Amino acid sequence: MRLKTVLGAAGVVVAVTWSAMGAHARESSPQYPADIRVGDCASLGEVTAPLAPLVVPEGEPQGQSGAPPVHQSVTEVPLLLEHILSASYSVVVHASPDQVGTPLACGEIGGTLAADGSLSVGLQAMNGAKLSGVAAFAPTAAGDATSVSVLLVDERGGRERSDEVADGANHVADGDAT
Repeated sequence: MRLKTVLGAAGVVVAVTWSAMGAHARESSPQYPADIRVGDCASLGEVTAPLAPLVVPEGEPQGQSGAPPVHQSVTEVPLLLEHILSASYSVVVHASPDQVGTPLACGEIGGTLAADGSLSVGLQAMNGAKLSGVAAFAPTAAGDATSVSVLLVDERGGRERSDEVADGANHVADGDAT
């Protein structure tokens, strides 16, 4: 009976500790403000549409424990995708709410539309950040706005790869898949 009590108490301590660690990780995860701006990434202009801040979703992690967290946001903007594509616009992710003028990642909006009318744009790091991501644009079901999804990964959390994997990746990057 005493062993069950000790094991039960130990289980509660582990569960509380694990929960507190998860909550701390979520609380310490930064929020990244984002917006659509006039211009290209080299010369950003005024904000055309603010986007929801990028955050790591709350909840219990699922799947493999080594999967890097992805900061994400989804925003419906009152602009048609054809309007966004008719001028020079960029998606910008900023360092923090206090540093909206410091872009960490940027992607110029343009490219080939998919069969469903959507568009995906790569986001590249700026100002020494180690972040990359994707912004996806899709017409809303009503056809009167555009849904913008932004996904951002912090590349500093990467894992070491074995030499075989790293060598294989170099061949693929060079256009040689052997």
